[in-house]
Amino acid sequence: MASSTCEPKLHQAGFMDLVCALQESLGEIDSLTLIAAMPEAQRDAVRQLEEAAKNYVRVVESGALCRAQPELQWPRARDVARLEDMSPHGHMRVLFDRDNDVLVEVFDGENFASIEFGTPGLGGGQSSQTRLALIGVMRAIEADNVERPSRAHPRFK
Repeated sequence: MASSTCEPKLHQAGFMDLVCALQESLGEIDSLTLIAAMPEAQRDAVRQLEEAAKNYVRVVESGALCRAQPELQWPRARDVARLEDMSPHGHMRVLFDRDNDVLVEVFDGENFASIEFGTPGLGGGQSSQTRLALIGVMRAIEADNVERPSRAHPRFK
């Protein structure tokens, strides 16, 4: 089911009070003096927080949070694998890491290769449609493993 209503008003968006307070206080002379007196690591943290707040504002203002998205069907497991059809040794594994990034691992019987697609949000998620498709692949692997368990990877049954 797609989401049909959305009001991308900044005052309704989660932590916007914090963002506005941060932007307001960073513009004051006393705050700038205080920031200049901080150790470098703390100044970097303040800059990173300010940049994250600006990015969040841009996302909310762009309406990206409001685009209708189909309801995501999550896989039952966080880690699924399937033996390949052409060899008893190769497999494909798709899993979530602790940040919910999607990782794909492929083994051809001799060599491993892996790729990762980040969770959309701050600092990642440059391929959100690909990540969603891979979550769909996880569900397909689960269904194939039920339908034909002989090709289910023995470590991930």
